Amino acid sequence: MFTQNAGVGAKEIKLFNEALSSIGDFHPLTLKFFEVLAENKRLIYISGIAIRYQKLYQQFNKEEKITIISAETLTSSE
Repeated sequence: MFTQNAGVGAKEIKLFNEALSSIGDFHPLTLKFFEVLAENKRLIYISGIAIRYQKLYQQFNKEEKITIISAETLTSSE
């Protein structure tokens, strides 16, 4: 709901960034990115941006999703 609110201002995004910083170690560039998105009323697109970033990251690191089919039950280590 927060990201879909077009009325999010600088004060709210500052509080949001402070809350994020208190629960995790975020790069300052990430926090600035949130500020820029909010200033330009683009915070609503954060979900799509995250999905695209994840896909590009997987391509860059040559990660692929696979399904393993086995005739026998496998243990977690196998």
